[in-house]
Amino acid sequence: MTRILTTAVALAAATQAQAGALDRSGQSIAAIFESGTYAELSFGSVAATVQGTAEPALGGFGSGDMVADHSQVGLAFKTDLSDSLSLGLIYDQPFGADVAYPTGTGYYAQGTTARLTTDALTLVARYRLPSNISFLGGIRYQSFAASAAIPFVADYSVTGDRDSSFGYLVGVAYEKPEIALRVALTYNSAI
Repeated sequence: MTRILTTAVALAAATQAQAGALDRSGQSIAAIFESGTYAELSFGSVAATVQGTAEPALGGFGSGDMVADHSQVGLAFKTDLSDSLSLGLIYDQPFGADVAYPTGTGYYAQGTTARLTTDALTLVARYRLPSNISFLGGIRYQSFAASAAIPFVADYSVTGDRDSSFGYLVGVAYEKPEIALRVALTYNSAI
């Protein structure tokens, strides 16, 4: 189990780096692979510092710290309906951003802000075959809200109303418990 958890954390970190730091949860369905009835609560807090310096043509000033600290919550519940069929319900906050360039720095983008929040609820089922292969499928309901203000572009600002929609997920997994091996491929539809 430790190997699986370590691999999952490494893959989640790599995914976040590639997703431009918008992907915050990795949209994990790991709870569906737990034995018996299972529940989890996760809480995370990130205190990052991101800053830079403008090119000389843009004044050469430092940006100051432009990201806000953030936290997020996740919940999961899973139960076995039979020896081969499992059902899980997962809540996460899959994507997010909170950018605010401080004012008074002289940086060309000072005062610029952007915020993105999402919430998702996933119902996922897993059907296990005797050959250690599993098929996964489910539906996902996701809500999304965003706002931005860019004062150095004609005081542009926008606020999007919270919107929500449904999507789906499908997948396949192969497990060999005696060597702690699990390979899973999951596709999440666009929402």
